[in-house]
Amino acid sequence: MEIKKILKPLAVTTLLAVAVVGITFIFIRITTKDKGGELILPNTSQTTSDKAVEPTVSEKEILGKFIIIPNNFALSPEEIAVIQKHAKTIILDNPSEDYATSVTQSFPNLIVSRIGENLEYTFCNISSVAMTTQSADPSVEILPYIAKGNCGGLHIIANLLKTSCSLSNSLCQREYLINLNSEAYYYNTSSPLLALAKAPLLSLDSPYGTVILDWTDNTEGILHQNSYSFEVLNTKGSRLYASGKVTAANTGDYFSPFFIVPVDGLTFKLRLWLQYGTVKFKEPLIISTAYSFQKVPTPTLSVAPAIRLSSWIPDWGMQDGIDSVKANPRKWDTISPVWFVPNNNGLIEHKDTTNSSTLTKLLQSNNIKNIPTISLFDADVLKEILRKNKTKHINEILKLVTSNNYDGIDLDYESTYEDDAALLLEFLTELSVKLHEQCKVLIFTAAPKIDDREIYAFLPQTHKAQDWKAIGAVVDEFRIMAYDYTGQTSLQPGPLSPIDWNETIIRYAISKMPAEKVVLALPLYSHGWPKPKITNLAGKNNDKSLSSGLAKNTISLQHDSIAYVKSHSAYYREKYDPVVKEVRAEFKYNGVERVMYYLDKKAVNERITLAEKYGIKGVCFWRIGGESL
Repeated sequence: MEIKKILKPLAVTTLLAVAVVGITFIFIRITTKDKGGELILPNTSQTTSDKAVEPTVSEKEILGKFIIIPNNFALSPEEIAVIQKHAKTIILDNPSEDYATSVTQSFPNLIVSRIGENLEYTFCNISSVAMTTQSADPSVEILPYIAKGNCGGLHIIANLLKTSCSLSNSLCQREYLINLNSEAYYYNTSSPLLALAKAPLLSLDSPYGTVILDWTDNTEGILHQNSYSFEVLNTKGSRLYASGKVTAANTGDYFSPFFIVPVDGLTFKLRLWLQYGTVKFKEPLIISTAYSFQKVPTPTLSVAPAIRLSSWIPDWGMQDGIDSVKANPRKWDTISPVWFVPNNNGLIEHKDTTNSSTLTKLLQSNNIKNIPTISLFDADVLKEILRKNKTKHINEILKLVTSNNYDGIDLDYESTYEDDAALLLEFLTELSVKLHEQCKVLIFTAAPKIDDREIYAFLPQTHKAQDWKAIGAVVDEFRIMAYDYTGQTSLQPGPLSPIDWNETIIRYAISKMPAEKVVLALPLYSHGWPKPKITNLAGKNNDKSLSSGLAKNTISLQHDSIAYVKSHSAYYREKYDPVVKEVRAEFKYNGVERVMYYLDKKAVNERITLAEKYGIKGVCFWRIGGESL
């Protein structure tokens, strides 16, 4: 909340109140003309010349608040008296040595702190640190200055953005980004103090294993969040978990804690790196909060359902998939060969369907449902289909399914614009009716989701557009791609599908639709990340895209490749992680040390047991071919 108030025509002319969780900061900006650095000190015998002037700030407004005083501005006796009685902290912007000394002596019971570009001294634990910036405008001087420190519980970071000096005015105008405790403010000596960003933690929820973060990104179009990191500390200050992202315009995140639960007495620390225009600030806005991890027990059904297993087989892995089906034909309820892709005209194009007739006969002879997948990853193509060619696309799908006697169709439309959400639902609803008239099944494959809040850095519009409750009401099966929790471009290796995350996804899904429609899709592959040389990255962004080129050295491994690595690496060692319930392996292959996580038979069975406990329809795999399950 922002409150602006024009005060009476004395020294103090602008007041800004910003409310955050449990704390309200009031800033008073002094804008009278410079009086040569003179500070009018309070004197009980001194009276005003004509008429008593009421104090400009009431006790209610100033109590426990901060006051910024720039450019050695003079204070009236009335203002000094009010500040003495009610304020707690004074921040002096670019004061002279004499002025700062006078203020300090005049307010012995207050915290007095300094910011400015000419500080060659430290005061109240505020010290200067270099920051390199440049300006294309020669009339604007960018000063290398950051002041930071702690003053009696007030955590201050002041980033000086620029100083502009006019020949007609001896006073220079300065612009700052100021972090006070858990808030960020833009401050200009020639204009009212402007609050740009407030970043209190709004929630830190962990009822189902995965911790959901939600914070406010109130930038008002001027200040932007460019990255963040967070960590979980125990009572001894040791870090239990840390992560973050470099590109982070979203207002939240989530993570699966990699420690045994329950845990009490934790501290969660969030760091937000902010940006003003093109200037990125090296010092983050820091928010800490107490945190306890207490997981809600997993339910157990009186009668566990029979979990149905299904899998995709991509066109490029068709023969491997056929071999897997032949090896275990009774295991599979449904196979979805990825054979088709739509174009923007609504027509369906066939991928390379080599061995398609072989697979079709194999599925028919073993009473396995054949429900092919139409895959689409381009939101622009989908927009064109939904807005101009919806009916044609529906008819094309019906013709494809009925002419080939498929059991249904699976739509893996992985990228959708937020403003196409209603059109997507309309399309699925009409298609579902048409398919049901032919006794055919409609499956929708969705990106993983655990909450309705904006906590998704990857495909944020798609997460908004995919309304699970609405879509779940019209489809027959809802597959959730519960993989790539740790992406291929992560700086730190991590699990692909941690089981607490799986459980959170299931709980969210069954709150939106009947459990008998929900299918949890799991990865039968791994990423082989280069082994990081630095593992202690508290406060750093350790989930960033590896623009340095390391990302291209991260390899993907299918189950058959994992078996090959085990027998052909210079060294190989693995251990089952009891928290995330995945195998963690370290190996050296072709001279590169790598780390990977993957699901083995034990890990898969753990997730099948989880699915049984929640009574969902089944488990699906990307992809079969060379697996050992």
